[in-house]
Amino acid sequence: MANSDSYTRHICQQSKTELYCEGSQVIKILRANYGRTDESVCSYSAPYSESPNTACSGPSALKVMRERCDGKKSCSVRSSNHVFANPCPGTRKYLEYAYSCVNCVCVYYCVHVCVSGSKLIHMLMANYGRSSEWVCTYSAPYSQPADTACGNPEASLQLMKDRCDGKHSCSLPASNHVFSNPCPGTKKYLEYSYTCVHT
Repeated sequence: MANSDSYTRHICQQSKTELYCEGSQVIKILRANYGRTDESVCSYSAPYSESPNTACSGPSALKVMRERCDGKKSCSVRSSNHVFANPCPGTRKYLEYAYSCVNCVCVYYCVHVCVSGSKLIHMLMANYGRSSEWVCTYSAPYSQPADTACGNPEASLQLMKDRCDGKHSCSLPASNHVFSNPCPGTKKYLEYSYTCVHT
């Protein structure tokens, strides 16, 4: 399944949000903040400050969202101080996040990208490594805990583009032999997204 979109949401304090990806794709959190950077989002009233702090950022928001959602088909998160702590007391906050749905292939498996009709493949993103502990779970002899800051997105994307862009289909193994080994001892996977373009 191709995917060229990212989804951005604003969730007011005390509300709940649901993230979901279709088919075989999984969630990849791109950015997140719990606080307030805009006066007009999730308007405020008593007992909140009438002059809210619009320079309010929660430093843990991205980490929390990735721990709860990355690599999963769906997840739900409450926009609250209990989940994200309270970066600016007295100001009504909201959770702002962006995510995309990506394809994932575990190491030693083969990637098959195929588009129909007259359309051609255009790769958007790729990383061979590991950014989530939930995708392609690992066991001995791999390191536990795994290195979840592992990869080389620029090189991975260039390799996928070289193999797939402008074609109707392409196949390649998700392996150290093809992508090199960015983090020895950690079980890796290839995550990627692409769109279909007209000839």
